[in-house]
Amino acid sequence: MIKDIILASKSIARKKILEDNNMNIVKIIPAEINEIIKYPNNLELSIEEIARNKLDKVKIDNLNTYPILACDTLVSLNNKVYGKPKNKKEAKLMLENFSNTTHKIISGYAIYLPSKEITISGYDVATVSFGELSNQIIDNYLNFNDYQNCAGGYRIQNLPKEFKMQYFGDYYTIMGLPFSKIFDILNMLSV
Repeated sequence: MIKDIILASKSIARKKILEDNNMNIVKIIPAEINEIIKYPNNLELSIEEIARNKLDKVKIDNLNTYPILACDTLVSLNNKVYGKPKNKKEAKLMLENFSNTTHKIISGYAIYLPSKEITISGYDVATVSFGELSNQIIDNYLNFNDYQNCAGGYRIQNLPKEFKMQYFGDYYTIMGLPFSKIFDILNMLSV
């Protein structure tokens, strides 16, 4: 299986997922692009395209012999997209909206394999449900500043039990990296 990879992301969670699964991150090259939801009626296609655009940016800027992995994640509730909150107030509004509801996490990915000169992209979807979130529960969580730089204003791996969180789908997808799908692709392509 392919083990060496360039990660086109500055996400600590993505880096940790790869390392925890014995992947060797040769280099981290964050892709700075405008993340525009091009297809508001097809968020899955939009997030996959953003991942491909990130990949293309890193591919253009770097001649590499290693595979490149780019990802992006969004959170959606009733077709409204929740990106990364700009501040604590915005994160609080997001979490208030997620209270006692189920929202969708869509993580797109794109992988470039220079040895085969191919790009494979896709997405994965998971859902997350929260119980009733009081102001106190939300404020206590936000005091840890865990909302920063993450879509939806929270990190699933750090949620307190008071959120009464339940999920359906790949846990890694919720963290921002659909590793099960990526693992299958890398395994298949190494044959």
